[in-house]
Amino acid sequence: GRPVRVGAITLNPFTARLRVRGLEVFEPDGATPAFGFADAAVNLDPVMSVLRRAVVVSAVELRGPHAVVVRHADGTLNLSDILERRSAAPPAAAPPEAAPEAGAALPRLLISGTRVDAGWFIFRDEQQGARQRLMGLHIEVPRISTLPGDGDLLVKPYLRADLNGRELVLDGSAKPFAVTRSGTTLLRLQDFDLTALAPYLPSPRT
Repeated sequence: GRPVRVGAITLNPFTARLRVRGLEVFEPDGATPAFGFADAAVNLDPVMSVLRRAVVVSAVELRGPHAVVVRHADGTLNLSDILERRSAAPPAAAPPEAAPEAGAALPRLLISGTRVDAGWFIFRDEQQGARQRLMGLHIEVPRISTLPGDGDLLVKPYLRADLNGRELVLDGSAKPFAVTRSGTTLLRLQDFDLTALAPYLPSPRT
C-alpha cells in the first residue's frame, strides 16, 4: 500500500459534526504527495432527520482537495498501482436477488448545502512534455433532496476554477429527481488555448 497521513479526525456528539483534517496519500516513495485534502466536514442534523424520517445534512464542506496525476513516458500513470489493486480485488459476493418492489424510492436524503474551496489538480504528461493545471477550484450546490414533494426542486450547481491560467465557469440548473428530468448548463472559458488539449482528443474519422 501507500503511506497515508491524517492530521486529525474529530466527532462532536453534541453538534453531530464529523471533521477530518489533513488527509494525504503519498507516492510509494513516502515523500511525494499524490492526492488528499486539507479539511472535510459533514454536519448532520439529528432533529430534522428524525422529524423528516430521512438523513438530513445541514452542510458538507471540503477544503483544499488536490491531486497530482502523472503519465510517464511509458504510458503508465503514477496511480496505476491503485487502479491495478482495485481491478485485481475479488468481486464481493452478490446478495441474493430479490424481486424489485413496485415504485421503489430513492434513499431519503436532504443536503442543505455543499461547498468545495481551494481545490487544485495537476496533470503532468511526460509523453507529451505538457502540464495541465486546474487551480482555485470552487464548487457550490445550495440544496439537493430526494424527499417526496421535492422532485421539482431546482438544483443549481456552480463551479469556478482557473484552467491553465484562464477562468473557467460552469453554471447550471437541473431537476435530477423529477418525473421528467431536465437541466441546462452554461460553460464560460475565454481565451483558452485549445491546442493544449489536442493530444487528448479523439482523432477525426476519415
